[in-house]
Amino acid sequence: MHQRQRKESDGPMTEVKEYFEVQHHTLIDGWVNCWTDIDKDDNETPAHFASYKEALSELDDMFDEVEADFVCGYRDTKYSDSEYRIVRFVSGVVTDIEPYKYILRGR
Repeated sequence: MHQRQRKESDGPMTEVKEYFEVQHHTLIDGWVNCWTDIDKDDNETPAHFASYKEALSELDDMFDEVEADFVCGYRDTKYSDSEYRIVRFVSGVVTDIEPYKYILRGR
């Protein structure tokens, strides 16, 4: 499960009409949002992103970290990018689904 610290700029989730989720395909539950935000009181809530670009950046960062760990020998396997996707919701309804494709970025 991937967690990120909730930012003040994220605003309250109840006001968001459009949001994006990073979803992971699991064997038991199928596609699920297993990314969470941690608020200032250490409560976990499902992570929602304000834009596609923000969700994509989070996924790219995670895959960059996994790639670096693999290259350094800290992990034996990599994650499969085909197990991830970005989903757009408008008023709680899925409107777009974009499969994720990791492209190694030079940093």
